[in-house]
Amino acid sequence: MGYLKLPEGKRIAVNLGVDVDAQSLWLGGFNRPSPSFMSRGEFGAQVGVPRLLKLFKENNIRTTFFIPGHSVDTFRKSVKRFLMPGMKSLTMATIMKTRRW
Repeated sequence: MGYLKLPEGKRIAVNLGVDVDAQSLWLGGFNRPSPSFMSRGEFGAQVGVPRLLKLFKENNIRTTFFIPGHSVDTFRKSVKRFLMPGMKSLTMATIMKTRRW
């Protein structure tokens, strides 16, 4: 690991990353595709993501969004918002699977 040089007068650095698992988490990892759980994922993608983007933009915060392929396919409008200056996005597996060791 390298040394991080902070701007003068700054004492800490924060790294923000957002996982937009949306419904893929409930379909794969938790295997709970009920309407209740699926609506939580839908709310996160359609309401939560725009709120986070607004917060990040207002405070000039750059971050990275981690997005499963299922979320990209299902919530295209929300995902297009990530593709703005200062934001990065990475696509992960299509459905999140929990490993049982």
